Amino acid sequence: DVDLAANRLTVSETANLSELVVDTPATGLDFAQALTVDLSTADGLADTIVLRYWPQAPAGVQRDGFADVSWSYDPATAELTLVEYDGGSHSWTIQP
Repeated sequence: DVDLAANRLTVSETANLSELVVDTPATGLDFAQALTVDLSTADGLADTIVLRYWPQAPAGVQRDGFADVSWSYDPATAELTLVEYDGGSHSWTIQP
Protein backbone atom coordinates (compact mmCIF):
# COMPACT_ATOMS: atom_id res chain seq x y z
CA ASP A 1 0.00 0.00 0.00
CA VAL A 2 1.32 3.47 -0.88
CA ASP A 3 0.29 6.59 1.06
CA LEU A 4 1.65 9.55 -0.92
CA ALA A 5 0.48 12.17 1.60
CA ALA A 6 2.48 10.48 4.37
CA ASN A 7 5.29 9.34 2.01
CA ARG A 8 4.80 5.80 3.31
CA LEU A 9 5.06 2.33 1.81
CA THR A 10 3.31 -0.45 3.73
CA VAL A 11 4.01 -4.11 3.04
CA SER A 12 1.90 -6.23 5.36
CA GLU A 13 0.90 -9.80 6.04
CA THR A 14 3.57 -11.23 3.75
CA ALA A 15 3.97 -14.98 3.44
CA ASN A 16 6.46 -17.01 1.43
CA LEU A 17 8.27 -13.81 0.49
CA SER A 18 12.03 -13.61 0.51
CA GLU A 19 12.57 -10.39 -1.43
CA LEU A 20 10.33 -7.67 -2.80
CA VAL A 21 11.73 -5.31 -5.45
CA VAL A 22 9.94 -1.96 -5.67
CA ASP A 23 10.18 0.38 -8.67
CA THR A 24 10.28 3.37 -6.33
CA PRO A 25 9.63 6.22 -8.82
CA ALA A 26 6.59 4.37 -10.20
CA THR A 27 5.02 4.47 -6.73
CA GLY A 28 5.07 8.28 -6.66
CA LEU A 29 6.94 8.37 -3.34
CA ASP A 30 9.16 11.43 -2.76
CA PHE A 31 12.92 10.79 -2.48
CA ALA A 32 13.50 14.32 -1.15
CA GLN A 33 11.49 13.70 2.04
CA ALA A 34 11.79 11.15 4.81
CA LEU A 35 10.25 7.89 3.62
CA THR A 36 8.62 5.39 5.96
CA VAL A 37 8.48 1.70 5.09
CA ASP A 38 6.24 -0.37 7.36
CA LEU A 39 6.76 -4.14 7.22
CA SER A 40 4.89 -7.01 8.81
CA THR A 41 4.75 -10.71 8.04
CA ALA A 42 2.07 -13.34 8.32
CA ASP A 43 4.56 -16.22 8.36
CA GLY A 44 7.02 -14.76 10.88
CA LEU A 45 9.93 -14.97 8.44
CA ALA A 46 12.28 -12.12 7.59
CA ASP A 47 11.83 -10.16 4.35
CA THR A 48 14.13 -8.04 2.18
CA ILE A 49 12.83 -4.90 0.48
CA VAL A 50 14.79 -3.50 -2.47
CA LEU A 51 13.96 0.08 -3.43
CA ARG A 52 15.11 0.49 -7.04
CA TYR A 53 16.18 3.74 -8.68
CA TRP A 54 17.04 5.37 -5.34
CA PRO A 55 19.08 8.43 -6.37
CA GLN A 56 21.77 8.47 -3.67
CA ALA A 57 22.81 6.93 -0.38
CA PRO A 58 20.49 8.09 2.41
CA ALA A 59 21.76 10.33 5.20
CA GLY A 60 20.41 7.81 7.70
CA VAL A 61 18.17 4.80 8.14
CA GLN A 62 16.27 3.96 11.31
CA ARG A 63 14.37 0.84 12.26
CA ASP A 64 11.72 1.30 14.93
CA GLY A 65 13.22 4.70 15.80
CA PHE A 66 16.83 3.53 16.21
CA ALA A 67 19.78 3.63 13.84
CA ASP A 68 20.26 0.26 12.18
CA VAL A 69 22.95 -1.27 10.00
CA SER A 70 20.91 -3.96 8.24
CA TRP A 71 20.57 -1.95 5.04
CA SER A 72 22.81 -1.19 2.10
CA TYR A 73 23.01 1.14 -0.85
CA ASP A 74 24.52 0.17 -4.19
CA PRO A 75 25.31 3.26 -6.30
CA ALA A 76 26.04 1.13 -9.39
CA THR A 77 22.48 -0.22 -9.47
CA ALA A 78 20.83 2.68 -7.56
CA GLU A 79 19.27 0.20 -5.13
CA LEU A 80 18.57 0.72 -1.45
CA THR A 81 18.08 -2.61 0.32
CA LEU A 82 16.40 -3.02 3.71
CA VAL A 83 17.04 -6.38 5.32
CA GLU A 84 14.38 -7.07 7.91
CA TYR A 85 15.87 -9.83 10.02
CA ASP A 86 12.91 -10.21 12.39
CA GLY A 87 9.60 -11.43 11.03
CA GLY A 88 7.45 -9.18 13.21
CA SER A 89 6.07 -5.71 12.51
CA HIS A 90 8.64 -2.95 12.08
CA SER A 91 8.83 0.58 10.78
CA TRP A 92 11.82 1.86 8.80
CA THR A 93 12.52 5.55 8.23
CA ILE A 94 14.87 6.62 5.45
CA GLN A 95 16.31 10.14 5.69
CA PRO A 96 17.33 11.62 2.33
